[in-house]
Amino acid sequence: MNDGIVWEYLEELPEQTAAWCERQNHLGQWEKFSVFYRNYLKPEMVRAQSVECFTPCKYNCPREVIEEAYDDIKAVCPRHKIGPYRLKFSDTILHSLNHSSFHRALRGALKLKPCPGDKRIFDNTWCLGEYSFKNDNNVEYPVCLTIPANSKEMTDVVEHLCDLHREPFVLLAPTRYKLSTDAARRLNVHKSVFLTLKDAFTLQDDGSLSLNEESRIAIHENIENSSS
Repeated sequence: MNDGIVWEYLEELPEQTAAWCERQNHLGQWEKFSVFYRNYLKPEMVRAQSVECFTPCKYNCPREVIEEAYDDIKAVCPRHKIGPYRLKFSDTILHSLNHSSFHRALRGALKLKPCPGDKRIFDNTWCLGEYSFKNDNNVEYPVCLTIPANSKEMTDVVEHLCDLHREPFVLLAPTRYKLSTDAARRLNVHKSVFLTLKDAFTLQDDGSLSLNEESRIAIHENIENSSS
């Protein structure tokens, strides 16, 4: 498994939150899962009332978590089409993305200046900082991260950011899957840069994120072209 699996999974999670057993099922075989967990996930003081069903089935409905005792927890099919399976207490604990440490790692990888004011723009969109490029014009690009729920939300974010920023900006998202043709065209007209976490960043063994050289060059070329 390559690093792309974590960004694809992250993009599909509502509020980037899931029960531990679900994360283990999707990411447990990924060799860097423990690194990602230590650095970018945090347990919540809430437990799952239902969990994803791991049994192949045409209904694809979540299983209800039934707890008889601390050591007697089951995931029960609501249609009773198949028997329950056992869960450990730890399986039901919700873990969410630690946005504070994740954003800090992205700022470090991009060498950003802190973003002034409120960092949250929408529920799933944040201003991370400003990318400084030392040339004749000393350009500073706003850098934003979005983890949209769907393609429409991604398009709305792009439209809002283009209206908010007269100058070009950099927009990060987990993947390209939710970037519509119209949103991509609007970014291109605005001369802004779209980068995906899947393609542009690598998770290092120490938990830091590194921006690949191809993506760094793409940002610089865009800045030079928009400044000329």
